[in-house]
Amino acid sequence: MYLTACATARGAVTCPKGDSVSSVGRSRRAAATAIAVTLTGGLVAGVTSAASVASAASAAPCATNTYTRQFFANTGFSGAAKRTDCDAAIGENWGTNSTGVTGVGKDGFGVRWSVDRDFGSGGPFTFAASGQDGIRVYLDGVRKIDLWKNGTATVSKTLSLTIPKGTHTLRVDYANWTGAAAVKFAYTPGASGPDNVAPLPPTGVKVVYDEHAGSATLTWAANREMDLAPYPYQVYRQIGGTGWIPMGSLNKTTWTDPEVPQDGRPRQYTVSAADQVRNVSVGGPVLTVTPPDTIIPLAPTLGVHHRANTASSLEISWTQSYTFDELADGGVLALYPSTGDALGDHPELITRVTAASPTPDYYVDEMPSFDGTTYTYAAVVTDAAGNVSPMSKPVTVTPDSVPPPALTGLTATPRADGVVLSWDLPAESGLSYVAARVLQRPDGSISYDSAGCEDAGGASQSSDVPNALLCEGTPDGETVTFFVVAVDPWANHVAWADAPTVTVTEPDNRPDDARGEETGPLTIVNPDTIGNLGYVQWTCDDAPLCAGIVEYRMDKWNASTQTYVPYKTVAGSKGPDYRTGLSMVRGDTTYFRISGVRADGTTAAVTHGARAYGATL
Repeated sequence: MYLTACATARGAVTCPKGDSVSSVGRSRRAAATAIAVTLTGGLVAGVTSAASVASAASAAPCATNTYTRQFFANTGFSGAAKRTDCDAAIGENWGTNSTGVTGVGKDGFGVRWSVDRDFGSGGPFTFAASGQDGIRVYLDGVRKIDLWKNGTATVSKTLSLTIPKGTHTLRVDYANWTGAAAVKFAYTPGASGPDNVAPLPPTGVKVVYDEHAGSATLTWAANREMDLAPYPYQVYRQIGGTGWIPMGSLNKTTWTDPEVPQDGRPRQYTVSAADQVRNVSVGGPVLTVTPPDTIIPLAPTLGVHHRANTASSLEISWTQSYTFDELADGGVLALYPSTGDALGDHPELITRVTAASPTPDYYVDEMPSFDGTTYTYAAVVTDAAGNVSPMSKPVTVTPDSVPPPALTGLTATPRADGVVLSWDLPAESGLSYVAARVLQRPDGSISYDSAGCEDAGGASQSSDVPNALLCEGTPDGETVTFFVVAVDPWANHVAWADAPTVTVTEPDNRPDDARGEETGPLTIVNPDTIGNLGYVQWTCDDAPLCAGIVEYRMDKWNASTQTYVPYKTVAGSKGPDYRTGLSMVRGDTTYFRISGVRADGTTAAVTHGARAYGATL
């Protein structure tokens, strides 16, 4: 660049053709040639000289994130720096004394600090500068703070700005013309606005597997962000595709998984970082450790029972999660049967089951008949690495076609939640029971209703009494006949028509107004599932009448006071299907009524309902 004549304007050097040199980096076209500008009666902003560039280049590099500091014997930063060193922070108060740098006087000198810093993901920052006399702050060569004037008082400025991610150059220029000399600058993460910038994911993530110790150690590079949380790093682990689990927050860049057994199951790891306001980075790279598999699988546990809805088939099942896990990971289950009460030394393989089998949790052994022959079953599991489990505990069964005898001593006892049926306990074990109401159709034929009658011998029974069960129902004064039969593990039982029966008349605990047939337009659509669903649902089936109903009221019957108690209301606009919850009491029957009410408060329609809630025997 060629300069002919330049005039000063507010401390900057203004030149023809629009060239303005106010500090280093403002005009890049003169980088190769040192230009000295002398003006009288003005403040001269510095122009970088070749000498000063060479001085900076020849200085030993400073530590990461540490400023390179240069002292100049003038306020224009021209000529070679008198000294170049390193400075961890900018905070000087020389007063009227010398800086102690040879060749730099106590007046008319300049100091420049610069640093290249990796800001990670960047984000909002605050710049705070103060000094006496002049101070300027640049980010990537762009001036952000300009307090460039001679004076006798300290000047200061605080600036909020967003720094982009990555590495950027900070530069601070300070000039003292006369009098006291002081300068201070700091940049800190955070600003007056919200911080929505998450850290970058950790980099340099590595994992080392120690087969002897059964452990895996992760390491990664420290994040560059200045606003990281006190414990910024979170390691996540996933074993065999079962889902990611956080392993705890860390304030260091290493973590060891102490439990990596030689089971062949891959362990996956990833690391994230969080800042002080809980912005969390995306996960870093996913690293996988797959240890060798030397662990012997656990033996499966078998169950053998009659296959439902078949005449003579056995279902052999295994329900343990660890067996399913082995199959899911590529293992195989081998099933062996034998005739007799022992497996024998050389059982014959009947099937191999994998995760891809049509029924990976059971096998059906079809028999020509249940004739009293004894069978024994056992199984082994071989995992994907070839490790073989011990043989399972053999299971022996003797299926036959002989039904248990008819029950004796059958009695029926009504109570508030239904009828309790009891009988003499049979000598045979392993029985289940079927109970039902015996109903006569209008044509004289017989049907059976087992609703509410729970099997006293079933796996989900609610009875602690092995020879009694509850047929849950609403006491409504009816005379009811029940039968009960015993069923053995092979589905043998006496014919329903040959089963013993017992007849009982239930008490009628209904409110007086609930007795008789319901004929109004309100219909309860789920009378048999109120207990399971926990709510009552109804409709109104007379359109002209229903249009005038503004509210439905549910009242519950109080047997102690023999009165209805208001319970809930539902707006008439909520239809056409109306619903409200109903709380019930164990061991009792809840009676209620629903009334449709017009705008004038009169009742347009009423219906009644009841639901028994059985209690454990």
